[in-house]
Amino acid sequence: YWLDIAITPSFDENGDILKFIIVASDITEKKEANMQLKNSYESARLLSEIGVGITAAKTVDDIVDLVYTKINSLLDATCFGVGLVDNEKQRLNFVSFIEKGEKYRHISCGLDETNKMGVIAMVRNKSFMVNDLDKEYSRFLDAKPEAVAGELPKSLIYIPLWSKGHAIGVLSVQSFKKNAYRENHYNLAKNIANYMAIAIEKSLLYKGMEEEVAKRTEEIVKQKDELLQTYSNTKLLSEIGLDISSTLNFDEVFETVHSKISRLMDAEMFGIRIYHEDKQEIEYNYEIESGELDPLGFMSMEDKNNYTVWCIENKSDIFIKDNDIEYINYIDAFNVLKGKSPRSLIFTPMFVEGKVVGVLTVQSMRVNAFERHHLDILKSLGAYVGSALINGSLYSTLEVKVEERTQDLAEKNKNITDSINYAKRIQNGILPSDKLVHSLLPKSFVCYKPKDIVSGDFYWLAEKNGKIFVAVVDCTGHGVPGAFMSIIGESLLEQAINEPYITHTNQILDFIQEGLQKLFEQEYDAEVDNEIFDGMDMSLVAINMHKKRIEYSGASNSLFKVRDNVVERIRGDKFGISAVNYGYSRSFSSEYVDFEAGDAFYIFTDGVPDQFGGPKVKKFGYKNTSALLARISSLPVETQRNEIKDALNQWQGSNEQTDDICLFGFKI
Repeated sequence: YWLDIAITPSFDENGDILKFIIVASDITEKKEANMQLKNSYESARLLSEIGVGITAAKTVDDIVDLVYTKINSLLDATCFGVGLVDNEKQRLNFVSFIEKGEKYRHISCGLDETNKMGVIAMVRNKSFMVNDLDKEYSRFLDAKPEAVAGELPKSLIYIPLWSKGHAIGVLSVQSFKKNAYRENHYNLAKNIANYMAIAIEKSLLYKGMEEEVAKRTEEIVKQKDELLQTYSNTKLLSEIGLDISSTLNFDEVFETVHSKISRLMDAEMFGIRIYHEDKQEIEYNYEIESGELDPLGFMSMEDKNNYTVWCIENKSDIFIKDNDIEYINYIDAFNVLKGKSPRSLIFTPMFVEGKVVGVLTVQSMRVNAFERHHLDILKSLGAYVGSALINGSLYSTLEVKVEERTQDLAEKNKNITDSINYAKRIQNGILPSDKLVHSLLPKSFVCYKPKDIVSGDFYWLAEKNGKIFVAVVDCTGHGVPGAFMSIIGESLLEQAINEPYITHTNQILDFIQEGLQKLFEQEYDAEVDNEIFDGMDMSLVAINMHKKRIEYSGASNSLFKVRDNVVERIRGDKFGISAVNYGYSRSFSSEYVDFEAGDAFYIFTDGVPDQFGGPKVKKFGYKNTSALLARISSLPVETQRNEIKDALNQWQGSNEQTDDICLFGFKI
């Protein structure tokens, strides 16, 4: 207990003390409220530090280490860890778990192990807090659990990590003391879990992106080398084509092809085998082994254990890297007609006008002597050898291949860009869902258009004490800096709405301003001309349907009310929420607006009136904005959204979007 005590002495007529009068007042509630407020601000500051820190972390380990160093100043987190779900293997893997400063790795359990608290939190998709495991385990388990690593805790908190509508893992905070946690610790852990879910999803995304970029880069470099090699090969093949097209002597054709092919691959054995369809025979008179001509005469097509016969009958290639193992894929038994037994072989049929006229083959005594591009080269040679009439086909084939590879590179670049754009979904995770918006305000709509991939504008929705709170916020900057500030702003809004003593909109804005100033510790300096302004502009309404009244507070923003096509602008305060401490108190005010059925209300950021365009490339302005709202206010909300988008797009024309755009409208 806290007491305020006053002691007053009582004197007699001689001036001696007769007695003391002691008055004691119980100021416990006041003292605890002050302490709670101080702790709330400290929690907000540390939460903001955690949020900003982990958004920059690149790995799950970095995220866990950073949070562990911060969270112990807020609660007893003797044990702290994060488990991630491996959906393919149906396991929960604690990639990083810290107990008394010691890090444990590779703690894992199956999702079917219902005697594990982390698995229960995942399967039931529910957070829970236990302050005496010996007494409370029966709420979750049939038998008292055993420690997977280290000691068994007495108090623990488990919270599923949510991202994009599903649980990706679980957060665990544990203590070896009984009754270590209170409700505020539980809520604090939930807030941290929200930060961590977004950061982990981002780290996994960036990890995947880095691996994908490295993989794509390796592929592109490889393709470049292949293109250079293809060009070199194509040049040589062109020379072969010109040479063999200039002669009708097949012996000269054979000599030319062999002399050139040896420069492209290991052609220890090379043959051009001519198919005589009328006789059902194959001519083996154009064969070279180890540089020596080795004619073998004619072979019958009846020999089904012959690679050349198989190639002709199936009109298909044969590509073998190890003949001792792979022959069974084509024939039942392999017999060497003459000489050494090859280990690597390529056979490709030669076509003229769709008919097989023979087979081209190269063979080597080495395993894995050939790659697929060697087969491509041989196929191109087969076209020349099969018919001198297709002299120009090599160039057309090259052109087709270059076009195909160009299209493939374009598709791969598109995939990489799509992966980067996917990061936008991480920021969208802080926005209210359409389901929540329409459940609280059925006749409402949002017009949300970031200038860059991510945005410094956002909208927010909550319900408290029978009131519906709606905010539209414009943070300093846009793109990545604005997005980071928007995460801080959304976190402070959530903290403010959960404070029991905060019930009015101006109190929320004051809370956010004080939180920003504590976070940034930015003092005003009148001598610095380029003072950086960190902060946000905001429109915040609290809708009381029962009293048919709206409470409004604006930080350099306005509320627009439309009744019977007449627009009324409620301007709010002229200053924004600033992270700069000016050395004096500056509080926000509230205004009250009564409404009736059919009234329409709009709050938006300055991205709407500040959009440049029109015939003179000027700002859209508040005059045009008010006229637009008056014109559309009686229309259905979905139609209103489309009308606003069309009007801004038409005004913008070919000009660049000036700023992020966020507009929230609703009808009573």
